[in-house]
Amino acid sequence: MGLFSSATKYNIILLNKKRLNTQAFLYTFLRFHILSTTNLKIVER
Repeated sequence: MGLFSSATKYNIILLNKKRLNTQAFLYTFLRFHILSTTNLKIVER
């Protein structure tokens, strides 16, 4: 039982890390996308 609970805690920590990584990835991707689109608009002018 003790081993199971520790494994569950470990899995939860892993899931939280994954979620944070995904959020960071999405944030950087969106920022890059916005930067590229604004650069394109400036070039189009």
